[in-house]
Amino acid sequence: MLNTNTPLKVFSLLIYILLFNFSCAKDSDLFYDVIQEETETNKEIEERNNEEEEEASTGEEDTSEEDNTSEEDNTDTEEDNTDDQSKGQGSLIWYSDFESDQWNLSGSGDNTWEYEASRGEPHTTSDSRAGSKAVHLGDYNNHVTRNEIHRNRLSDWGEHWIGFSMKVKQAAQSSRVYAQFRNMRPEGAPDHGGINPVTLRQGSNGKMFFATSTDESKVNVVQDSGASTGTESTHFNYNLDEWIDIVIHWELDPADGFLEIWVNGDKIVDETGTTTYKYANVSGIPYTGEIKHTIGVYWSSQNNPQGDVYFDEYKVWKGAGTYENVSPGGLSPNN
Repeated sequence: MLNTNTPLKVFSLLIYILLFNFSCAKDSDLFYDVIQEETETNKEIEERNNEEEEEASTGEEDTSEEDNTSEEDNTDTEEDNTDDQSKGQGSLIWYSDFESDQWNLSGSGDNTWEYEASRGEPHTTSDSRAGSKAVHLGDYNNHVTRNEIHRNRLSDWGEHWIGFSMKVKQAAQSSRVYAQFRNMRPEGAPDHGGINPVTLRQGSNGKMFFATSTDESKVNVVQDSGASTGTESTHFNYNLDEWIDIVIHWELDPADGFLEIWVNGDKIVDETGTTTYKYANVSGIPYTGEIKHTIGVYWSSQNNPQGDVYFDEYKVWKGAGTYENVSPGGLSPNN
């Protein structure tokens, strides 16, 4: 006989089974949802990390580009500097205002000339082109041939501007020397023979002249005598006891140079092509391309009068420059 409680028990059991399965299914979904949510979150984190790494990588690339740009900028600057150098931006390499005794027996020191003991120490004078002093060179030393100061290898065959003032108190005898720019021979070479690219000499009848090595036919000739042998002469007028402002602009070359000379603002020499010769006279020794600067008075034992001259405001500018960079008083040329 069937127990009357059996259907109820069966029904209860069914209900229980249904509820249990539903609960498990729900728990499984919840678990899946949690796992899915965590997985998605981790995926998002991973993606975000990847994005950050990509951004960081992009940033490194950008920095690299910036570094490259910086290097390019530096390259541009270097190129600019190279351009400036190629344009020959110049500078003042020598300035003698003679406000102090700017000379000694060795010629050592900045802007310091050399004099020779046998020819006596130079004097100064208060009769100056600028400031309060100038150098006085002349026959007061009672030497048989000269009273000069010089600086060895001060400049070279490259581009230079040279400016100075001079006042002739007593003229030397005709053809005697007031300023020399002397081609140098190698160290240790025999100390004789030379053809100057530029020499300033006393002329006749109140004139001076520049003797210049500008004759192309003499470039390879070994001359037999004289610092101005085979040169060309350009004369100009001057007055005793008046300051004369001289500016020289050169690039010395046996074939492709230039030479400009102004006296009191007037250009009197304008040469291109040959502006120096290659070999010393007598010895035939090739020049080094260096120049010795000498100022003063050079005479001979037979000369009378021997000469008396003041010099002031001596400047040498190396490289590209302007007339005003070296002109006494910074004056501009007349032409």
